[in-house]
Amino acid sequence: MAIELGNLVFTEPVELFCWAAPNVAGVFAVLAPDPEGRPQPFRFIYFGESGNLAAPGFIRSHPAYPKWIKQAGSVFHLHIAVYAMPHSTLAERSLIEATLVKTYNPPCNETAPPMRREVLVGAGSSSASNYSLFTVSPAVPWRPEPHVSSLSRARHEADSLPFAAERRSSKDQ
Repeated sequence: MAIELGNLVFTEPVELFCWAAPNVAGVFAVLAPDPEGRPQPFRFIYFGESGNLAAPGFIRSHPAYPKWIKQAGSVFHLHIAVYAMPHSTLAERSLIEATLVKTYNPPCNETAPPMRREVLVGAGSSSASNYSLFTVSPAVPWRPEPHVSSLSRARHEADSLPFAAERRSSKDQ
């Protein structure tokens, strides 16, 4: 059974030790059994992204791998689900990853060593003058209050994205 997170449909969770990684870019969720099993039998412990999920050593060399095992209690309890994003950019995958981390606050995203990435952002032209280089840092987990409307939540998420301060100051001028 697939996992739906908003409008994203992830694959059915598969045991990590026997996972056949697809040769595609995408966002992944690492899951562990939920001791209470309510409302689902799994809980999210990490969200990440990769330009190639089948890269050699991708899982075992991940900086948060030991923390995943600690959270799950055993490597045999770890599961993975994937949202494939062929032909996606690092910026697109990172935005989805950051949104999922903010929404679900998985424990291993907070404790994983911070990873800084440089991202080229620009218009559709291939001219270098149309691009800017930005450094993307891990998102600070955020959980909306239960009474916050979807519109308020979307505005808050938009304001917390990189460049929001520049966008607000340019509107004021």
